[in-house]
Amino acid sequence: MRRTEKEKSMPPGELLRQAENQLVSALCGIRENPDGWLPHTVYVEEEGDCPVYTMYRLLDIRKDGGCTLYNPQTGEHFTSRHLREINIEWLVTLWERYLELRPEKRAASVPETCPGKGTDIRVFVWYCGLTGRNVSDDRLVRMWKESPLRSTENPEDETLYEVECLTLDELAERINDDCFAYTEDYVRFIDMGHL
Repeated sequence: MRRTEKEKSMPPGELLRQAENQLVSALCGIRENPDGWLPHTVYVEEEGDCPVYTMYRLLDIRKDGGCTLYNPQTGEHFTSRHLREINIEWLVTLWERYLELRPEKRAASVPETCPGKGTDIRVFVWYCGLTGRNVSDDRLVRMWKESPLRSTENPEDETLYEVECLTLDELAERINDDCFAYTEDYVRFIDMGHL
């Protein structure tokens, strides 16, 4: 599915929130848990002097997105947590594991734009001075393959720029680690299967 112009110009954080919402919605829509799916290991980033990732076992998911988490180190059960508290990388892992255990559900139950639907979603990141944000998907992929390149916006700029191609997990890691240049880079999500 091609992204709209509005989606192409959204900040990366907003696109990540959309992906998270789609994953949470898909997980809440599961009517029957396949054998061996839950409990499942997940990680939650929790507040402290610095970010702390705590391992939990996800025991159940409710239709409203609520869930029960078990901390094996402390033996505590938390019955009023929410799927959105789980790091997005682990929501993707949870969804992919569900698909592995219920392969007949792939075509029928996964939202068209949800990561993991047998698509090959890649995140393209490039410096805003290299080319405009409205560059076509085909041209952007060609630029990635031909990188490094000089700016198409400024013929006098002799700097060589890269177009990066990341997975969703790699983008999430970069955002979570505050290693993303929000004001300098453009981002595009492209389903490589549709090119």
